[in-house]
Amino acid sequence: EGALPPTVKWTEGPVPLWDGRLMFSDTILAKIFIWSPRGFLEEFLTNAGDAPKGDGVDRAEPGSNGLAVFDNNEILACQHGRRRLVKIDITSKARRVVAAVAPGGKRLNGPNDVALSADKKSAYFTDAVYAFLDNDRFADLPYLDELVKSNGTGATAVWRAALEAPPSVNRRNGEHLELVTDALSRPNGVAL
Repeated sequence: EGALPPTVKWTEGPVPLWDGRLMFSDTILAKIFIWSPRGFLEEFLTNAGDAPKGDGVDRAEPGSNGLAVFDNNEILACQHGRRRLVKIDITSKARRVVAAVAPGGKRLNGPNDVALSADKKSAYFTDAVYAFLDNDRFADLPYLDELVKSNGTGATAVWRAALEAPPSVNRRNGEHLELVTDALSRPNGVAL
């Protein structure tokens, strides 16, 4: 009581919750917030992108980006910090990795936006360049394409992740991912 409401800097990935509230990411503050129609804003999660400390990268956007509601217990979150797609338990806030590598074992560039199939058996997500933005060059410049080639998958893409892959599928090698397209230079936003 009496505390100032949290402030936000760069909002992304808004998704309505089942109870009428709105959840969204702040990619710069690395937090997920929940806004209620009564005007309340609460911090749901800190270090939402799970950006590793001391990895030598000064990320401009270390937080999560796109979000999707899986059910009343879990959400999907695109994490720029760790360059992966995760399921987050709403109560415990525990994370479970859905996708971190592309087929062949190269790390994803940085999942950016996500949408669930109607049957919730697949997640479609964009894997653009924005997780590579650094504070010194916070602009959509050619260095991002160079980092995709040297540190990422080699191309930007839209992927489909099988959420119910059989146990024989090697998630660590990206076998549960299917390339939808790599013909887009900056895939951003996805809807079904």
